[in-house]
Amino acid sequence: MMNTKIQDAISFGIEELVDMQLQSGEFIYRTGSGVPTPDNRYNILRHSGAIYSLADCYAFAKKPLNQKIQQGINWVSKDHLRVFLHEDDWMLAVASDDRMAGSFNSFKLGGSALYLSAISLAAEKGLAKFPEDLVRRIGEFLLYMQKDDGGFHSKIYRRSKKINTKFVSLYYPGEAALALTFLGEQNPKGPWFRAAVNSLMYLARLRKGRRNVELDHWALIATAKILDSKFDISQFERETILNHMEQIVQSIINEADNLSQDGCCTGDGRTCPTATRLEGLTSVYELLLSLQKNPLVDRVRELIEEYTLFLLDAQYSGGYRKGGFSRSSVKWLRDNKVAPDRRSDEVRIDYIQHAICGLRGALEII
Repeated sequence: MMNTKIQDAISFGIEELVDMQLQSGEFIYRTGSGVPTPDNRYNILRHSGAIYSLADCYAFAKKPLNQKIQQGINWVSKDHLRVFLHEDDWMLAVASDDRMAGSFNSFKLGGSALYLSAISLAAEKGLAKFPEDLVRRIGEFLLYMQKDDGGFHSKIYRRSKKINTKFVSLYYPGEAALALTFLGEQNPKGPWFRAAVNSLMYLARLRKGRRNVELDHWALIATAKILDSKFDISQFERETILNHMEQIVQSIINEADNLSQDGCCTGDGRTCPTATRLEGLTSVYELLLSLQKNPLVDRVRELIEEYTLFLLDAQYSGGYRKGGFSRSSVKWLRDNKVAPDRRSDEVRIDYIQHAICGLRGALEII
């Protein structure tokens, strides 16, 4: 019974995401009573995240997704993919400027990393195509942004080549590690996999000894993929990466113990944080099981079930938004007598992305 509900929720989520995609491949970024008309905001990273989720969950679609995924990939390639010159070589990067600015002068690491993961996952599943040489050129930009210690710069300006040191993103290193692992699988002799491992090792060093660390679901997803790969890493690296994974998982549990209410990890009705926690926990659940990390595993399973039920209740079950996930769960707000704010009914592509990917992971466990 539960499995059927989860499968239906993923299918309806896919349908809503597809309905939010225009013929050009671009998405309607968000809808809701508080969204201005016209809405000039568009987040290119979340566009790629939406494509990634369609590839990740394609098996639950009622109609083929090949064309929709290809259109989404092509739109970025045409409108946002730009050449980045360095000495005598050239790379490709996804321009992250606001689309209304028109200058396309800034590149953020996460925009290129998640686009690369979306392309790679779609190609791996036979859902879309993209020239291999151009994929490598995007990967080279990720390497260019990586520091000697394994960390990354988050933002650079195209013309001046100046790094924006003030802009730092929590999720970009994990997203980059995932993308580089995809590249490593495609080209085992290249520098990609080593760069991915170095990224996670940097994060592990950065967070070592802390009781509560950043709730980095992308690092968990990358960890699962790296440790599931056929590449050799040293025992020290493996243990360090696993300890870092356990740190993040324990921090998610600590958050739940302090804030969670009726399945909402933040205790305020918002859906996206709970969905990202679910993505992270489900991605490493099998690893935790194999390591016999009890009672950690038991608590993680409890949270997976709680977060899954919360998201199932939060999804719109009818009307023109059927399948969508709003910023806040209408049911949770009503049950907990919390008044909605002007953004509570906002449906955004990444809310759907994270929810269906998290539910897809939960389906393999519950």
